[in-house]
Amino acid sequence: MLLGEQPQAAEPELRRRTHDEPVSIAYRAPPKGGLAYRLVVEYSGEHESAAEPGRQGVPPAHETHLLELEYRELPAGGRDDVLLFALDALHYRLAQDAPKAEREIELGDDRLRIREGSEIVTDLRGAQPKEDLTPRKLLGQIIGSALVDPAGSLSGLQPRGAPVARRFVAELPVARALAYARPAFPDQPVRPGARWSSSRFPVGPAGSLGLALALDYTLAGFQDVDGVACAWILFSAGHDGERVRSAAGFDFDRVVASLRGEAFVELESAQLRLLRLDDEIRAVYTIGAPPAPVRTHRLRHRSQLRLERVASGLPGAGEASWADGSPRFGPR
Repeated sequence: MLLGEQPQAAEPELRRRTHDEPVSIAYRAPPKGGLAYRLVVEYSGEHESAAEPGRQGVPPAHETHLLELEYRELPAGGRDDVLLFALDALHYRLAQDAPKAEREIELGDDRLRIREGSEIVTDLRGAQPKEDLTPRKLLGQIIGSALVDPAGSLSGLQPRGAPVARRFVAELPVARALAYARPAFPDQPVRPGARWSSSRFPVGPAGSLGLALALDYTLAGFQDVDGVACAWILFSAGHDGERVRSAAGFDFDRVVASLRGEAFVELESAQLRLLRLDDEIRAVYTIGAPPAPVRTHRLRHRSQLRLERVASGLPGAGEASWADGSPRFGPR
């Protein structure tokens, strides 16, 4: 699906139910064996800054990010309010022009490879006991834990694992992507047409600066996905305003944002089966105050996200290629 396209279900079969039949899709902890997911996030855009007065700035800096994860959600010793994440495979690609940088990371099938520009700087297999960062310190390991409220929202996501593994994961937008990919669930049984709301931080730069989007959810009906009966949830957000408060403690001068997506939640287990969303965000904020130097920053970014359940969460399992069609560890 291209950026900006309307999310479409993969031809799910309409499930017939009466509109008077309420269903419970409140958050539930994953089963003991965990649930395996594949998450693909892509965002791109530009950032420019200008000095005040005169607004003499520099050309916009462009960037693109692609993050692909295969991971498992695991229960935390019977606690329904804590969720664990185990990493099975990871692919990350960054390209930006100011400052110029190209980076690609591939982790899977017991191998870790990192490319900086045109140079392969790390290429490890197996345990690699002489290296601090090894594939086996990441593959199949718990990389984080998070608190989960009754609506399924994540908070307090903390890195886990060996210190070198924690630093590696923290350098990537993994935590923001995991939190952004979770829809909110109603806290009581609902019928088609029911509405509820929550807020989410986008995975792009505006979200990292503390911009939260207010999402509206609607239970649109019931559909079968891969033969499994699911609740079909549509969600959206729209904002056009000034003096928007950031969770980071400052005000955005102006924010124009839109988001739309859909999620399918299994009726029997209340577990997420499939989620798709795309957003577009423009934001302006000012750093500094006279007599100190003042700069105005402008962000323009678009992102798309797809999360789907996969059959297995074993390291190296799943497709032989990444979402862009390239082999996991083949030549680019």
